[in-house]
Amino acid sequence: MSESRFAGRSYFLEGPDGREPLRASYDELADVLYLWRGKKPVEAITFPTDDGPLVRVNPETGELVGITLFDWNVCWSECERIALDIPAVGRTEGAAAAPRPEHRELVVA
Repeated sequence: MSESRFAGRSYFLEGPDGREPLRASYDELADVLYLWRGKKPVEAITFPTDDGPLVRVNPETGELVGITLFDWNVCWSECERIALDIPAVGRTEGAAAAPRPEHRELVVA
């Protein structure tokens, strides 16, 4: 993993509750950017999104815990905002509650 030229950038997860900083690691050889919430990555289920990024979700709570972007330098590095639709997984309250995808945005600064 490398910090390379992407070391000076900041990454945030933005949603209805505001903006949260994310930690990042860039694999220069594979051109993959890994982002996660908290101090270190945690186990999760990975889902593709319609636009390409992979979202990592806690299987118990359905909470987004990380994002993986393949071809970072080639496809994504010039983007300031990347839309994410996180699938609804995990436990739901009551049988009538239908889980809905949650929309968030990855903000690159």
